Amino acid sequence: MSIKAKVLLDEEEIPKAWYNIQTDMPALPEPPLNPMTKEPVKPEDVLPIFPMEIIRQEVSTERWIPIPEEVREEVIFFNNSGHGHFDLGAYDAFLQGKLVDYEYPVELVKQALANLPKIP
Repeated sequence: MSIKAKVLLDEEEIPKAWYNIQTDMPALPEPPLNPMTKEPVKPEDVLPIFPMEIIRQEVSTERWIPIPEEVREEVIFFNNSGHGHFDLGAYDAFLQGKLVDYEYPVELVKQALANLPKIP
């Protein structure tokens, strides 16, 4: 079992911009193809499933893409649960200053992993 590290950032340390790695790639990846037309996906193709702001970020040629403040606020609250799922009980405890950091025992993790079904 590998050891994982969790990095906790203070609110002022949470990034204010996303880094767009494509600006530093020697060659851009091939664009995704529309499964119906087999042509490169256009923004209007994915508009029914993604907000326009996300589409803009995906096609941006800027190295740094500003993170809207309302998104940063949600990231701060979302990450307080520690497991990636928004936990309203943990959020309430955080607001009251009663959030307890709990580390799940390694032995119980090993037991749970041992009971997972084997997938061929």
